[in-house]
Amino acid sequence: MEINSLRSYYNYGFRNTRTSKSSGIEIDSKDAISVASHTADQNASNLDFSSMSPRALRDVARASLDDGAIDQETFSVLSDGLPMEAVDMSGRLVDLSHVTDDTPFDFRGYFESQLNLALSIGDTRLSETLRPVAAFVGAA
Repeated sequence: MEINSLRSYYNYGFRNTRTSKSSGIEIDSKDAISVASHTADQNASNLDFSSMSPRALRDVARASLDDGAIDQETFSVLSDGLPMEAVDMSGRLVDLSHVTDDTPFDFRGYFESQLNLALSIGDTRLSETLRPVAAFVGAA
């Protein structure tokens, strides 16, 4: 009796079905991709970013990145955690330490104010980074 690892058996079977021309199983990946991209586009346009948890925002951002709706830099900004404090348009310090992964938060207002602040102080690098983020959440 010969004992083989499941891993080697799986790899052997995978290689054989991959090179075999008569496997008889065909998967139409175009349909699966179009359904996924349609769902993510639909989700991003119908979501209320003014009352969304950071966890939900990361999930939407991940789906949008996978579908090609946003680029890596936009995904990075959306999936980063919020800072402990932020400056609003009035110059006041806003405490964000109470926001957890499951706390609803106004991301539309937050990214809109951060973009406006970056534009008002003339930080072109930050404003160019925040512009697609604000457009994604519907603030621009």
